[in-house]
Amino acid sequence: MLLRLQSERRQVEQCRELLQRCHPSLILEHHREQLRQARRLLRALSPSHLLERGFSLVRDRQGQLLRSVAAVNSDQEIVVQLADGELDARVVRIRPAPLDCRHGQGEQRSRRQDRSRRPPTPRRA
Repeated sequence: MLLRLQSERRQVEQCRELLQRCHPSLILEHHREQLRQARRLLRALSPSHLLERGFSLVRDRQGQLLRSVAAVNSDQEIVVQLADGELDARVVRIRPAPLDCRHGQGEQRSRRQDRSRRPPTPRRA
């Protein structure tokens, strides 16, 4: 009898815990917190937030984002997007970064783009 009573008490306690976890206000608060986190992440990753921090986006006249000096020619017209507007500009001079200063994903992406433009290199046997 005592074992049965303890077992039933455990079941009641488990049901109580389950009900508390499933309470609509707790579920709603959990979803609100997830939404707040998603908003913070979107804000941090937002291009407009980067522009507000002093960065710019540079595009060619067709609207393609320029990621490398290799994608630009001298005297080419470009558009520079800042936090409060855009500038029309013309490339006067191109100065690639020294090899020892190139790092990160941009460099790897540029290499991949360069490779995709060139015919494949024959492999040695």
